[in-house]
Parts: sequence; C-alpha cells; structure tokens
Amino acid sequence: MASIIDETYSSKHDLYDALLNTLFPITFVILLNVKNEEKSIKNFFLPLLDDILYNMVTWAIPLIVSFTYGDTSDIMIFSIINMLLHVFCAVSAIVYAIITPRKKLHDRDFYGLYFSIVVFLILFPVIIIPVFWIIIISRQTFEPIDLVFLVLFVILLVVAVLA
Repeated sequence: MASIIDETYSSKHDLYDALLNTLFPITFVILLNVKNEEKSIKNFFLPLLDDILYNMVTWAIPLIVSFTYGDTSDIMIFSIINMLLHVFCAVSAIVYAIITPRKKLHDRDFYGLYFSIVVFLILFPVIIIPVFWIIIISRQTFEPIDLVFLVLFVILLVVAVLA
C-alpha cells in the first residue's frame, strides 16, 4: 500500500455530497444559459468541460485509485482500456475534422466509422460500465454503500436494456 494512504480515514457520505455531485453539472449548464450562437464562447467551453469531467469520472479517477492502492488490477486494466478507447475516438474525430472541414454529416466518407464511435460513446457508459461495476461490487463483502451502488447500477442496466 502507498505511504500516502491513511488507513484510519473513514469517509462520511451524506445527502449533501450526493446532491452536489448530481446537480452541479445540471445547474452549471442552466446558470451559464447556453445560447444558439455559433461563435459563443460558451458553446466551445461547455462541451470541452463536459468532456473533461466525463473522462475524469469514467477513467481518470478509477485509474488513479487503482495505481494508489495497487491491489485493484481489474479496475486498472478496465480504466486503461476505457482510456485508450476514448482517446482513439477523440483523436479520430479530430483528425477527421481536420481532413474534411465544413462538410455535412451525410457527406462524410467514413460514416460507418463515426456511427460506430457514436454508438460506442453512448452504449459504453450505459451498458459496459454498469456491468463491470456490478461484477466488481458483487465479488466483495457487502457494506450498505456497496449495496446502494449495486442497486443503482442494476437499475441503470435494466433501463438501458429496456430503452
């Protein structure tokens, strides 16, 4: 275990933390009042901030935790694969945007590639991530917070399959 880890620390989760973490992105968008103008700086920075926050929650934080604790190789491997897939999607979108500027979506030559990237970016967080965490959580001893997360991930998976 790393020397920076305090073994005696116990986290106090409360309703305030859950509400803040859930409602912050929503209120951030509402408070900034995104406009439909193409040259609005908000239209550039909000998607960028959204992407950064999404990547932090999806793979950066689990990767940092897995490197810190060292005994969670499943999470480390999953986070690295997730990171590589998201970086590939971002790089391919940037390269394609540079190669084919100012064309409509239906004019694109690589429509199949970008359709698969869009499907991946939608289905991966909705199906693969909950399945992974259901497997990880179900292999541990259950604590009340683990049970809450397990129920939430199962609900998310069921809703994704039914939708």
